[in-house]
Amino acid sequence: MHQSVHASALFLCMLGGLGQTQPDIRTLYAQLSQPTTTNAAAREIRDLTSKDSTARQFVAQRIPSLISGRANADAVWMNAVRLAGQLKVTSAIPALKQALSRGEIRGGYDYEGAAISFAEFAQLRYDIVGRALADIGDPSVPTVADVLSRGDAPTRKRAFFILSNINSPAAMQAIRDHLPNEADPAIKSVIQNYLHISE
Repeated sequence: MHQSVHASALFLCMLGGLGQTQPDIRTLYAQLSQPTTTNAAAREIRDLTSKDSTARQFVAQRIPSLISGRANADAVWMNAVRLAGQLKVTSAIPALKQALSRGEIRGGYDYEGAAISFAEFAQLRYDIVGRALADIGDPSVPTVADVLSRGDAPTRKRAFFILSNINSPAAMQAIRDHLPNEADPAIKSVIQNYLHISE
């Protein structure tokens, strides 16, 4: 008797769980766009889109304009950049390339500290835009390779670190192709050391 009551209660709990609706992606996206609700919404969007391809597509279509349409690197913008990387939103690559002009912005996906070592810097722990491009992976390589060939010295160094974090054959080839054209001795040395260690 006791076991059957326990089993019935468990069954009713399961039915109750099935009756709960998932949060609506339109509502979550509206919350993502608001400074007071953006952090919680970003977490829920990440969870929902891992299970729902329609929700993922909805967000992927809108994230690029949220990145390029905000003048300030506020919490909404940072969450949009994070989601672009975490969800591998390839359509966000042009907006992320444009965002590279803002310089490095503390607060990658998981780093909030004030001090940073060279290794953490090289892992883009200090560069939210660079980390997003690296996490998108190979689709970012042509864009980042273009930045590597055309940018000023700090931007080229940043592009190199993005490619080294992608660490795919295409990224490695882009680094090798750039090496003979690198004019800054310090950057050239970093690239040479990386290639020597990696090969």
